[in-house]
Amino acid sequence: MTHASGSPRWAVPLVLALVLVVALGVRVWNLDWSLPSLTEEAVPVHVALDMWGFEEGRSSLDPDTLGWLALSFYVQRGLQQVHYLAGDFGDPLDYYVAWRLDPTGPVLLGRATGVFAMLVVVLIALILGRRLAGLPGALVAGGLCALSPLLVRHAQLVEPDALVALFSALALLWMLRVARRGSVVDYLWCGMWIGLGVASKYTPALLALSLLAVHVDRLRSENGLRAFGLT
Repeated sequence: MTHASGSPRWAVPLVLALVLVVALGVRVWNLDWSLPSLTEEAVPVHVALDMWGFEEGRSSLDPDTLGWLALSFYVQRGLQQVHYLAGDFGDPLDYYVAWRLDPTGPVLLGRATGVFAMLVVVLIALILGRRLAGLPGALVAGGLCALSPLLVRHAQLVEPDALVALFSALALLWMLRVARRGSVVDYLWCGMWIGLGVASKYTPALLALSLLAVHVDRLRSENGLRAFGLT
């Protein structure tokens, strides 16, 4: 079967999938840069390892770090726990020794988190572009996000920025749903994504103003339609 334009139905999904493949490829290429020497700060990895309590002898869920919001620490702590359970470690001290000898495992897990988050950002850009401007909009928005040097670079660093980009993109996706439909569930989802973004870094709090603007604009549109007897 084909669309009205004459192109087969599978053409559009294939093109969008190719954008995602390119986005994945440029992010996983050289993902192990500098390892086993760790030249980036990788603060979430270090804080998550401290939460194991190797020096104190007891684990803690308190990151005990000022100035950083904690979601990225908990994400890395969870990944390290999975790595520990899936690996050949006799006890947590073995995991600590392995980290001291070669930090590759935990750091690659941290970087993989950024790759996954940024890949979802590209997917959301494709979805938003398609909904707002058709296939050309999807290709422009998705292509720019897929090949953006800034987004590629931050996907290969262990830091909160990838999570911030992910939750901000999800919030924007749900803002479009609020603008077009505006159900209570849409508002709740949008608020949750903004909250998770704020739990990663302070700046996504500004998205609350964007949500308010979308809400006001939707109310104006609805009131205008009522005034003309169209609802």
